[in-house]
Amino acid sequence: MMMNPEKGELTGVGANMRILTNILSNILKRPVVDRTGVEGTFDMKLQWKPDSFVGGPGGPPQGEPPVSEVDGASIFTAVAEQLGLRLESKRRPVTVYVVEKAERPGDN
Repeated sequence: MMMNPEKGELTGVGANMRILTNILSNILKRPVVDRTGVEGTFDMKLQWKPDSFVGGPGGPPQGEPPVSEVDGASIFTAVAEQLGLRLESKRRPVTVYVVEKAERPGDN
């Protein structure tokens, strides 16, 4: 899988849905869950207009690149038009772990 999110390019040969959802999760900075039922491997090419921020409310994370001047579709539109898939935003409960105390291990 070759990926260049700064240029809005993703190319995969012999990819599967697990790989695609992991990559989309990294690009979108939020979990992506496969509910397609698609099995096996496939080749794909995805091109989109890279945005400075696609990860959610609250403004762009620090260190994100500035908005690109490249013409093209958003990643959401590109996934729909080029791969025939739909990215759908949903709110779901998540498990959160809180660490209340941490200590260095002893010499034992």
